[in-house]
Parts: sequence; structure tokens; C-alpha cells
Amino acid sequence: MTGRDRAIALWQAGVDAVGGYESVARTLKENGGERPDRILAVGKAAGAMTRAALDHYGHVPALVVTKDGHGEGLPDGVELIESSHPVPDARSLKGGRALVEAVEAMTTGAHLLLLVSGGASALAEDLVEGKTLDDLAALNRQLLASGKDIGAINVERRRISRVKGGGLLSLGSSIAMALFGAPGRATGGPVSAGRAYRVGERGPEWFVPTASGRVETGGAVRNIAITVNVRGGGTEEPKRLAQTGRQLAQAVRRAVAAGDA
Repeated sequence: MTGRDRAIALWQAGVDAVGGYESVARTLKENGGERPDRILAVGKAAGAMTRAALDHYGHVPALVVTKDGHGEGLPDGVELIESSHPVPDARSLKGGRALVEAVEAMTTGAHLLLLVSGGASALAEDLVEGKTLDDLAALNRQLLASGKDIGAINVERRRISRVKGGGLLSLGSSIAMALFGAPGRATGGPVSAGRAYRVGERGPEWFVPTASGRVETGGAVRNIAITVNVRGGGTEEPKRLAQTGRQLAQAVRRAVAAGDA
């Protein structure tokens, strides 16, 4: 084997190790958990990820939304929707609607395995009321030409989406992960009716408002200056230090209370 052949073999081994099939197969082997009642997969690697899950669990009802030509090799019985990437089309709306309906149909206590890979943002979409496919396509063309990174692009896409930004969570069954991640509001920000938002006051929670409004923080960080003078020495020092500690605690409480008033 030549040096070039070895380099190619190493590169291919690295690519294979992070491929959709290999990644899911390895994860399920290490920590597969209970057999799911439903598998939903979306993204360019959705087909490969689903094949790995089915090889691990056996037959499970599955829906795959993926790019044209990326659904080959799926077992019979898997529902396949091939969609458009990177600019969405009518099939993207079909794929998004199918995912929403699948989540809505799940019963309490059902176990869902959700597999998401790159490309999901364009392949599956369910638009907010008043927005059309032309609006979606125009927005995506504009964003792709803007030079923004995928994080910034997805922030803009969320504005017209019912599934991005955790919107899928508000539609019914509780699932381990929301499509495309739910936006956080621990530092404040606007909220919209029917959307899920992550808040962090007491650990991760899901907040689903019933009307539009805002989430406000507890206020800006305040600097509180307290001056402590300690005088004394000898055998009186321990007593004076204890007294000073109590006085300091009282001063902090008064300062915080005054700031909250």
C-alpha cells in the first residue's frame, strides 16, 4: 500500500466512523434503552440512521424525511418522504406536516426515537399561519446568499416556522429532543403563543405560553458596596469577628432588600 493509499484509507475510516449508520449503531449498542414505539428521522443522513436503529431494535414503525436519493436501502414498511435541499419546496411542507402529525398521534407514555441530522431545516417545514411556500423559498435564498452561519440562519428561519425552535414540543406528546432545538429565555426575550421556550431558573424546563408576551430577567446585576471596619485584638478578637460577621450578613440583606424594592 502506497502512502497515498494509506492516507485515503485513514480519511475514509474517519468519515465512516461519523457516518449516520455507524454513529447510531455505536450509540445504541452502548446505550440503546428500551425499544421505541415509533421512529422519526429527518435530515440527509436520516435513511442511514433509521437503518441502524431498525437493525438494532427490529421492526418499529418509522418515518424518514430525507434528501432526494438518500433513502435507498430502507426496509419495506418504512414511510419515506424525499424532499428538497438546500432550498425547500412543497415536499418540505409535506415532510414537516407528516412529522407534526406523527407526534400528535402518539399516546401518553409512548416512546419516540427522534433522529436528526444535517439538512433537516430545509427538508421539513410547517409554516406559521399567513406564510406561504414562496415566502419560505425566498427567505432561504436570501439567507443562503447572506454568508451567515447556520446558527444565524436558523434564528431567521424560526420566525415563520411551527417546528423549528422547539415548536414541535407544543403540539402534543413530550419527546426527549425537539426538532432543531428550543430557544432559551433565561436571559429574557420575546415569546410567542404556542411556542416552547427553554427557561433555566431551576434547571431546564419547557415554558409554553398561551399568549404572546415577554419573559423578563430579574434585573441587571447590581454592585453592592459594603464597608466593614474591625478594631480590636488580643482575647477579644474572636468575639469581635463573630459580631462583625453577623453585622455583615445583616448589611447584605438590607442592601439586597433595598435593591428589590
